[in-house]
Amino acid sequence: MKTLFDYTYVIGKLKSIDGPAYHPKFPISGYTIHKIETQEQYRADKIAYAYYGNPNLVWVIDVANNFYNGFSEYTVGTEIKIPTLKSLVEMGVITADEL
Repeated sequence: MKTLFDYTYVIGKLKSIDGPAYHPKFPISGYTIHKIETQEQYRADKIAYAYYGNPNLVWVIDVANNFYNGFSEYTVGTEIKIPTLKSLVEMGVITADEL
């Protein structure tokens, strides 16, 4: 799956205001709640692959959950938002043809 959005661009746009960096907000029209299981701890790439078929789209999950510390925030039992494929199209991450 080819992505239209470059994650390095997002990283370049991170800002710091008297504290940790934050991700810019994207229009997420829909998402699923996912509870991280033991085999997924610190493996956000596995979660991205399970939902999107592409482990490189892990950054979308990071943005949706305002995670900025890498995989360390993906701990067992944590509930995270997984943007829907429709949301990815609306955000310009993938095209409708890629669904």
